[in-house]
Amino acid sequence: LHQFPGTEEFGGARPWPGGGEAEEAEVQDDPGAVSSSWSYAAPVEDGYALHAFPDLSAPQQGADPYGLQREPFHPLETQLPQAQLPSQPVLGDMAFQLAPTAQSPQQAPPPPGQPLPSGQPLPVHRQTWQAIPGVCNEVFRPPPSGLHATSRNGVAIQDTCFHAGGEHHVFVIGDWGGVGDPPRPADHRTAKFNSHRDFVVGVDDRAQQRVAEQMSLRATQSLPDYILNVGDNFYWGGVDMQCGMPPYMVEDYTGQWTNIFENIYQGAGLDGKVWLGVLGNHDYGGYSFTAGWDQAIGYTWASAAPSTGRWMTPAQYWQSKVRYSDFSVDYYFVDSNVWDASAVEDDSHAMCSPKHNTKDAKCGVDGPQSLEDCPGWFQRLWAEQIVWLDRVLAQSEADWQVVVTHFPPSWGQQEWARLSAEHGIDLFVAGHEHRQSVEYPS
Repeated sequence: LHQFPGTEEFGGARPWPGGGEAEEAEVQDDPGAVSSSWSYAAPVEDGYALHAFPDLSAPQQGADPYGLQREPFHPLETQLPQAQLPSQPVLGDMAFQLAPTAQSPQQAPPPPGQPLPSGQPLPVHRQTWQAIPGVCNEVFRPPPSGLHATSRNGVAIQDTCFHAGGEHHVFVIGDWGGVGDPPRPADHRTAKFNSHRDFVVGVDDRAQQRVAEQMSLRATQSLPDYILNVGDNFYWGGVDMQCGMPPYMVEDYTGQWTNIFENIYQGAGLDGKVWLGVLGNHDYGGYSFTAGWDQAIGYTWASAAPSTGRWMTPAQYWQSKVRYSDFSVDYYFVDSNVWDASAVEDDSHAMCSPKHNTKDAKCGVDGPQSLEDCPGWFQRLWAEQIVWLDRVLAQSEADWQVVVTHFPPSWGQQEWARLSAEHGIDLFVAGHEHRQSVEYPS
């Protein structure tokens, strides 16, 4: 393995967000070995997970699962025992083989789990990453990027510590991203929304800026440690591009990250403060499911401008432990968008409705594979999170357990009530309803 510390260039191909963690794999010129490939090795509990890909710089025909113009492929991932690699990446060379096969280099490997022509099983798809016990960072740090936007679902990022005593403050925001440059609020002045008052020029056409200005003023006094973001980041329909791009290929193609996030929320007290967030229904598309929601996850690892490194949404659902001098908080970031995943044809707001999705709508390898699959995909995501919440809430030893999600717990109330009764949830932080309120259990 070759490691290139301090560089974002990887084998003369695309930038890789791992920076100094990027490594190049040189596979021996063996007819049965994977060739013309590059890879990176990520530490896992009992070794390294090695991820290999075709050469991105090779002028090949066809399209891969992400729709890029090169030879079709399936990422090969295998796990190497600890004995075969050092405990930390080092400079130097190592020779190894990846799933030897007699396949022609022009022929794509079979899907994961299917046998190779030689009879050997394809390496198991594994993207395990675990926080290091006992290590507490002074700033929030994301896990390494995965191959897909869903690769880090359920991840617990490394613990974060704030050592100063006294009061600590956190800002909460949701349903915030306007439209255009400069951003204007998504306009509800139509008969459908039954507007209840006149539009006020200078106020209603720059609502987001006015809120940001007050946040900046308040931040100089309260000095928030971080911002909790409950989703619906960009209106009307999320990042304005088709879903299906891998998380390590995020760029500000639409200008939304620059004009609606980075250039709006800034100033003393806000600069450098991390936004810990989830996706809202509008981040998937609002009345469709094919917007660039995976880009909203991938921006977590964006290293080039306009990113200032403060966006943290590494997965659809994830957790973070924050330790203070005399108490601790376990945050659980949950995707609750199943409650807007109806397929009712005349529902103009549901993400899975055929009214605004095309018949061939799909989301690459990460999201729903068809319009028909859309409701079930969100239901499976929700069921997966309930299993995860039962496990992680039961394991929590923090003083406070806080759920951050888009839909308030009045959606899915029965499940939330059970989880709260069995495990203890101290606070829900949510959005969607476009109003501010503090509610206590009756």
